This record gives sequence, C-alpha cells and structure tokens, in this order.
Amino acid sequence: MISNNPSHSMNPHRFLERLPLFLITVLFALCSFLFPSIVHAAQIRLVWTPNSEPDLAGYKVYYGITHGGPYNSPGSPKIIIGNIPTYTLTGLTPGQKYYIVVTAYDQYNESIYSDEVSGFLTGPAEIVGTWSSGIWYYNLETSTWTKMFPSAPSGAIAVGDVTDDGKADVISCWPSGLWYQNGATLEWKKVCDTAPSDVAAGDITGDGRAEIIGTWSSGIWYYNLETSTWTKMYSSSSVPSGPIAVGGVTGDGRADVISCWPSGLWYQNGATLEWTKVYGGTNASHLAAGDITGD
Repeated sequence: MISNNPSHSMNPHRFLERLPLFLITVLFALCSFLFPSIVHAAQIRLVWTPNSEPDLAGYKVYYGITHGGPYNSPGSPKIIIGNIPTYTLTGLTPGQKYYIVVTAYDQYNESIYSDEVSGFLTGPAEIVGTWSSGIWYYNLETSTWTKMFPSAPSGAIAVGDVTDDGKADVISCWPSGLWYQNGATLEWKKVCDTAPSDVAAGDITGDGRAEIIGTWSSGIWYYNLETSTWTKMYSSSSVPSGPIAVGGVTGDGRADVISCWPSGLWYQNGATLEWTKVYGGTNASHLAAGDITGD
C-alpha cells in the first residue's frame, strides 16, 4: 500500500498526505519520421526513482501547458502505466513548454503529485561559431548563416538555454568578463567581471534550465541565472589542465562535467559531484559531449 506510515491499513477512502520520493528527469529529443514527407514529432522521455511498496500497481503521468496545472486539460490527459519507472510522451508540439507530474497508485490509493518538471521542446540545433567577422550561427534546415554579433570574443564560447525561454543563449569570454547573449532578443548580459579559462553550459541542478559552468583559478564553478548564485563543484582549488565539456553521460537527467587533467580524462557527476576516471592516456586537445548513438 502506498504510505509513509507502516501502521496504516488498507483503506480505499484514505487520503495520501505525502508523496513517496520521486526524482523525475526529462530528456528532450526531436525525432524525424519519414513518411511521404518529413514529419517532425517531439517527445519527452521521463525517468524517476521507483517506489518500493510491495503492492504498488503502477504510475500515472499527468502533463499540461500551465505551471501548476491543470495537467489533465484537453489534449493532455493522464496516462496510466504499469510498474515501470519510465515513460515517453510522444506527439508533442515543438516550441511548447510542458509541465509534468507523476503519481504512484495501488489497488485503492493514489499518491499526491510528484514535484513538477518542465521544459521546452526545441527543434534541431544550429551550429554556432566565432570568426574574425563575429559570432555566427548556421541553420542546416534552411542552409543560411546569421550574424549574431559583429565582434568575436577573446576566449571560449558555449551554448545553453540559461534564460529558460526555449531558445539557446550564447555564453562567451571577453576581456571585460563573462557574458551571455540572449538567443531570443540578442541582448547581452554580464555574468561576472573575470572570464573563466573555459566555459560550458548544462543543467547541473536538474531544474530543466541550463547553468553556466566555468573554470577559474579557484576551481570549477557553476552559475544559476534564476537564483543569481555561484556554486563550487570541486572543493579543491585545482583546475583542469585542458578543455572541459558538459553532457548527460550518466543518463540521470543532470549534466555532468567532463574535463582533462594531467592524470587523464575524468567526469564529475552533476547529481552526486563524484569523480570517475574515463581514460588514463593522452588527453584530448578538444572535448565535447553529445548523444551520437541516439540512445
């Protein structure tokens, strides 16, 4: 029976006051299916920590387009699934932000909602780069180049949706400090006065919004734009000897930081902050992370 109190007996009228802990992570993918023409269908894959009750029957997924609900609005009904802690929502609209919760249920009871997760479904990525003529991006679908800014930064750049508006923002290092350019408005915002030696972007906190990650002489830090707070990821003042990259290599829905050190290639788990060695040989001159295999 779904309960946080072992003294409770089975009662079909009992109201569940607390939800067994859920950790829901959202992975976004835009998939292309070939019919008479290419049709884009967006999907969200959900993963959460399973409940341990022996009489657990399964889970229900609720989603909608409004923060805090309603989640069972027309076109966004609840979905009843079996005792499997994962589900993929399909047939969604790219560019739309979705809000999702999950409940657990047994024969008589259903838990309250889990914490809400949200995120935008975005289309294919553009290629962003710096040239002597400025910052440009390339749209593969339209085969067009667009200039974002007429000058080039002095250091590294990274891309991530730090403003949580469904469009990627460009973070870059300049002599005047660390800045990001809003992908929707092209406006510039300064993050700090000292630019890091390298920069990346990814969702470390698991809130569906990218954080800015960088390496300074004091260590590896990330910046949460929503809370305007800095968090040190590594307690030592040591910094990587080579490039860094960010990606969800552990598959838990949080970004992990991959970095090059004199001892080899390592990644730091974004959820636990634990370190794992990947390779002990010669380090890469450049580093990136992405889902090449589509898994």
